[in-house]
Amino acid sequence: MVIRVSGTLLRFTDYQKEIRVEAPTLKDGISRLVEQFPEVGKSLFDTTGQIRASHKLFVNGVQIGKADVGRRVADEDVVDIVTAVTGG
Repeated sequence: MVIRVSGTLLRFTDYQKEIRVEAPTLKDGISRLVEQFPEVGKSLFDTTGQIRASHKLFVNGVQIGKADVGRRVADEDVVDIVTAVTGG
């Protein structure tokens, strides 16, 4: 799968926007991303190890809820991690 990151997460991936990882599930793919770029995990996960509410996951353009993080993915799938922008 290809994981695409943007926004504040880019600084933790050495500004690589697309990272290819091999994994059978979305959760495994995210784990492999964090193995490669440990600082991503500090921003992506809360203290319980769950993905923070400020990050949204999309697989092939379809938003995925927390309950679906264990879903299977294929090599050609594209995962976007989008961070909400806040401020006023």
